[in-house]
Amino acid sequence: MSLTNRLLVFLLSLLAAVLIGFSLAVYLLVNHYLRVEADERLAAAMNTLVSSIDIEPDNVEWEPDDRTISLPRGPLGDEVCWFITDIDGHVLDASLTPGTEKLRRQIASTASSAPALELNASGDGWHYLQRHVQASQISEGDLHRQRTAEEIEKGEYSSLIVVVGISQVVMRQATQNLIFALAAVGFAFWGACFAMGRLICRRALQPVTRMAEAASAMSSRDLNQRLPAVPSGDELATMNRAFNQLLDRLETAFERQRRFTGDASHQLRTPLTIIQGQAEVALRRTRSAEEYQEVLQTVRQQVRKLNALVESLLFLARAESESALPALQLLDLASWLTEFERSWKSPQENAVVRFERSAITSPIVSAHPEMLSEIARNLLDNAIKYSPPRSPVVVHLIESKRRVGFCIEDEGSGMSQDEVSHVFQPFFRSESAQRSGTEGSGLGLSIASRLSAAMNGTIEVESQPNRGSRFSVWLTRSEA
Repeated sequence: MSLTNRLLVFLLSLLAAVLIGFSLAVYLLVNHYLRVEADERLAAAMNTLVSSIDIEPDNVEWEPDDRTISLPRGPLGDEVCWFITDIDGHVLDASLTPGTEKLRRQIASTASSAPALELNASGDGWHYLQRHVQASQISEGDLHRQRTAEEIEKGEYSSLIVVVGISQVVMRQATQNLIFALAAVGFAFWGACFAMGRLICRRALQPVTRMAEAASAMSSRDLNQRLPAVPSGDELATMNRAFNQLLDRLETAFERQRRFTGDASHQLRTPLTIIQGQAEVALRRTRSAEEYQEVLQTVRQQVRKLNALVESLLFLARAESESALPALQLLDLASWLTEFERSWKSPQENAVVRFERSAITSPIVSAHPEMLSEIARNLLDNAIKYSPPRSPVVVHLIESKRRVGFCIEDEGSGMSQDEVSHVFQPFFRSESAQRSGTEGSGLGLSIASRLSAAMNGTIEVESQPNRGSRFSVWLTRSEA
C-alpha cells in the first residue's frame, strides 16, 4: 500500500469515527429531547384536565357539557389522547383523537385491581400518565358506593381517574427518519471527503514522490545531483534539506576517497617504478658485486619507504570503529616531555632542536604517551625537514584556561593561509615543500590529526610564508 493510500485510510477512518460519534450524539440528544418534550406535554395536559375538575369536600364534579378541552398538537404533529373514568371504570369523557380507544384498551389490559394514585408508564407503543382525583373528605367506604341517578346527572362522583397518553409511533418514526438522514448525510460527506482527501494527499505528498524519483535517478557516476527543493517551509522541506546535506557530505567523502586513491596510487607507483627500473638495469648484463650491492641498497631504501607509506595508508584508511587505539591514561605533560627528549633522535645531524621547560599549572591530561610521542615526532620531522640547516626548532609546553599541550615552532618556509586550511588532508604538500625537492608523502600531519582527535584533542596551525610555522597540540586539562 502506498503512503498516499495509508494516509488516506487513516484520515478516512478518523473521519468515520467522528461521523459515527457525531451521529450517535445527535440521535441521543434528539431522542432525549422528544422524550422530555412528551413528558412535559403529558404533564401539561394532565394539569389542564385536573384543573377542570371541581373538587368538593365530599365529591368531585365533571360536567363535560360545560367544558371544552382543547390540547395543542406536538412538534411532530401528534396529539395527546385522554379520557376520564369513574372509580368503576366507566368512561365519563374522552378526547376525539382516533387513538383514544387504543389507549383505553392498553390501560385496560395492564390495569390492576386497585387504581394507582399516579402512574407514569410506557408500553405497547404508548407513553401515558394516570392520576386518581378524589374528594378531600370522603371515607373509604363511600369511595366505592353506588352513585344515585341524581348524582350522576349532576356529574358528582366520589373520585375520578384521569388518563393522558401520547402514541410513540410518531416519535419512533421520527427517530428512524433521523437515523436514515444522518446515515445518508454521513455517507455522502464521507464519500466527498474520500474524493477530496485523495486529491489533497496526492498533492501534499507530491514532493516526496519527486524526491523519490530524483533519488532513484542518482548514481555514483554523478554525485553532484540533489533532490528538488521543497519551498513549503514545513517538515518535508526540513527533510529535503537534511537529505541534500547528507548528499553533500557523501559527495565530499567520495571525492576525498577518490582523491585519496589517486594520490595513494601515485605515491605507491614511484618506489615500485624505481625498484623495477633498478632490477631491470641490473639484469641486462653481468655486473660486479659492488654494483649489485648498490642496486640492493637502492631497492632496500625504496622498500623501507614503501613499507612506511603502506603502514600510513592502512592507518588512515581504517575506520574509526575498527581502530584498535589503546586506552587513555592520566599523563603529566612535563614528565612526558622530559622522557620524549631523552628518547628522541634527530633525523638530521645539523638540526637544532631546543626543548624549553615552561612553568605551567596542573599539566595533567588524559592521553596515551606513545600516541602523543608519535604526534610530536611527525611534527618535529616536518619542522626539521622544511627548515634551513642550523635553524632553531623550539618545543615547549603551553596552557590556557581549560586546555594544556605543547607547541613546535620553526623558522622554515612556512605556508599561506589557503595552504594551512588543507594541511591535514592526506597527501597534501605545500608549494614551497614541492619546490624544495624534499621527499615526503604528505601523510604525517594527517596521522597526527587523527591521533590527536582520538585523544579528544586538536592541532592548531599558525604559519606565514618564509617566516616559519607554529603547530600547537591542545588536550583537555584533567581535574585529577
